[in-house]
Amino acid sequence: MKTGTKTLLLGGHQFILHPFFVTLAWNKLFKKWPDLQELVCIIIHDWGYWGCEKVESKEGEDHPKFGAEWAGILFDKRYRELVAGHSRHYAKKNDYKLSDLYPADKLSTCLWPGKLFLRLASLTGELGEYIDTQKTGRYGFGQYGFDKPDAWLLQVTKQLRWQVDAYMDGRQDEIMNRTKPDGT
Repeated sequence: MKTGTKTLLLGGHQFILHPFFVTLAWNKLFKKWPDLQELVCIIIHDWGYWGCEKVESKEGEDHPKFGAEWAGILFDKRYRELVAGHSRHYAKKNDYKLSDLYPADKLSTCLWPGKLFLRLASLTGELGEYIDTQKTGRYGFGQYGFDKPDAWLLQVTKQLRWQVDAYMDGRQDEIMNRTKPDGT
């Protein structure tokens, strides 16, 4: 089974747990629960990982397309943009602005119980992908070089909290300029 499919079934993007934590993060950040359309977008925003050979790949970076298209069909352009803008790579590559789903998605990882996240991401194989990608410095937030998952997660959650704070402070350009669209 491909890693993209496994992450949705059992991993860090698990189809019940990940939307649950994104919804909690949304409430924490915006002091309100998402409306029905926003909730549907939260549920479907990562479904594009289905069938991806790897999560950390060019194919994986395009994962927002599927959910964004469905949000546009089900609702309207605003919700297509909400889903498309949850990924800075996809947003930059396709001329979308970061959306309010962006910080909620990033903060959600910080809300997971760390041991649970690491266990599930390890089972699916995505944890190895994440650590290997971070070592390259590909995403513009430093090369941690941590082979120990606990240390890696600690650094990633610090990085994600910085991204959330930057978004909430109106520094979206600073986030977008941390990497080129091709990830270099």
